[in-house]
Amino acid sequence: MSHQAPSASTASRIVEVIMARYKTVATPDGQTNVEIVGDELAALEASEAAYEAGRVDRAMAVMRDQRNKKLAECDWWSCSDSPTMTDEQTTYRQALRDLPATVPTPPVDDIDAMENWPTWPDKP
Repeated sequence: MSHQAPSASTASRIVEVIMARYKTVATPDGQTNVEIVGDELAALEASEAAYEAGRVDRAMAVMRDQRNKKLAECDWWSCSDSPTMTDEQTTYRQALRDLPATVPTPPVDDIDAMENWPTWPDKP
């Protein structure tokens, strides 16, 4: 039995099928997949491109939220009725306040590296 390579037109159709985008649509008989084309496809691709472009901004926003939580956890150190902060506590809080200016751009293309980003200061 001999196998022939697909013709150029068959290969082109295979690529088109792989590249096609579908959505699930409710019908009276259940659901069906409908190919997304034209303006709807262009809008979807533009939306995905915008989301992709915002990955660094979203990572920085998450980091700022985490930083704010860490600062809130030790706010009591600076209350007037608390003992005077140690140098280590002052340094820690200042290092948190210096974020995000002191961290490198998030490595959004490397999932493993993102798990260790940013490097947080050690809490005294």
